[in-house]
Amino acid sequence: MVTKFSSTESLISGSTLWGTIRLKKGITVRNYLGTCFHNFVMAFFMNGTELLQQTALIDPNFYKLSTEDALEYNSNLTLFDLFVRILITAKYGALIDKYGRQKMLFIGYTFLALVFFLFPINAYGPIFLNVFPWFYLIRFLYVNASMCIILMPLIADYV
Repeated sequence: MVTKFSSTESLISGSTLWGTIRLKKGITVRNYLGTCFHNFVMAFFMNGTELLQQTALIDPNFYKLSTEDALEYNSNLTLFDLFVRILITAKYGALIDKYGRQKMLFIGYTFLALVFFLFPINAYGPIFLNVFPWFYLIRFLYVNASMCIILMPLIADYV
């Protein structure tokens, strides 16, 4: 019995990675490994950002918030993050279509690197001591960077 997965056509049309993973025609091993690396980096940055944010809010060298205040600010920042994501997702899809994946990926990772330097912004001077508006602005940059990068695998291959 010949099925979609056991036909000779599927064996010939794609390439094989490590003798176990069959890739569709046109998808190279380099594309596949690049996607895996991209997902690993994004998971690292997303989780790292959440941990860094919580740590920065309660750290006595940064925002010096009590645990209760830090939880409240963290909840508000996460809600702000959600609303911004909902508002900008469609825009980034259009920008990726217009300028291409490579340019938008570069912009996203550049913003993400900038965010990691700006998270401890209050260390740069006394005017940055308040969580609002500075930390919200940094979080806005982070949301833009992360949405730009996260959307890459979701854009159709034919675009």
